[in-house]
Amino acid sequence: MIKELLGRRRLTFQNQCLRYLRYVLNDHFVLVLIFLLGFILYQYSQLLKNFPSQPWLLLTVVTILLIMTSFMGAVALYLEEADSLFLLPKEADLTLAIRTAFKRSFAFWGLIQVFILALVSPIYLAAGLSPILLILLAVVLLAIRAFRLRQLLAQFLKEGGLDFSSAISYEKGRRQRILKFFALFTTVKGISSSMKPRSYLNPLLKPLRLEHGQTWLHLYSRAFLRNGDYLALTLRLGLLAMLSLLFLRPIVLASLVAGLFNYLLIFQLVGLFSVYDYQLMTKLYPVSSSLKVKNFQTLMRLVFYVLSLLEICSGFFHWSALLLLVWSLVLVELYLPRKLAKLID
Repeated sequence: MIKELLGRRRLTFQNQCLRYLRYVLNDHFVLVLIFLLGFILYQYSQLLKNFPSQPWLLLTVVTILLIMTSFMGAVALYLEEADSLFLLPKEADLTLAIRTAFKRSFAFWGLIQVFILALVSPIYLAAGLSPILLILLAVVLLAIRAFRLRQLLAQFLKEGGLDFSSAISYEKGRRQRILKFFALFTTVKGISSSMKPRSYLNPLLKPLRLEHGQTWLHLYSRAFLRNGDYLALTLRLGLLAMLSLLFLRPIVLASLVAGLFNYLLIFQLVGLFSVYDYQLMTKLYPVSSSLKVKNFQTLMRLVFYVLSLLEICSGFFHWSALLLLVWSLVLVELYLPRKLAKLID
């Protein structure tokens, strides 16, 4: 019974992810990925052809990255909040299913980890290391993963039995992370968000004037800074864009990748426009709906123009990096009004 129930839930969630996946692997994104993959393979081949005489720094970085892969991946439990009540009589069967899920996770992510090690093994071989050391490294990496999973399993299975609260909270967080990734590309149902005070960011709000014409600008600025999704998303995508401009070559390709990140960012920040729709009191404000759009666009101008300046500095003022400012103008002044018009209609 438990096995069939969790199997149906797994199939339902996988079908949901497959529906969203078609929006991720659209024509434009696949094209960018192909160019990016070609660039990485070319740089990798050049590294092996012109291998450094003192490769210890390179080996250290690669080894650290491999160790980090031991913490990659989660365990799919497929538990729901109501299970703590309705599946309590089947706790023994549920415990067995959770143990099976941990074994499945170790096998799946362990194979991926070994595959990644095989991809970077030419670096170790070019440095003169023995293949036996690579096998020992694989054993160590899998041992780290096994130890991490054992520690995680101990949090769920305690002496008193299954800790439903901890296991359900873990599974909810796992699903939210997957759905938030798909939310970078399309509208996704079932995403929850939380507000955090973040008082250390309050100085950023002081320049805002207490005026009738900036009512919604105050509200949107606070939601942007205190909502765990929007600020974190801006920092992540902005950092990825700047890192692309710093390390990817040619710089034209890096600018295209940074432009893609900027598009994904504004696509997601559009959701901030309706963040107060559930607050009925905001409908009593003596302000027009056009002011709401105007203030939201003002906030987006500030975010994207500052981000564009940081990206231009990261691109060392190359002409293609300068075009990112023009791209921000297109996104904020042309794309954003049309997107907001569709939301209002």
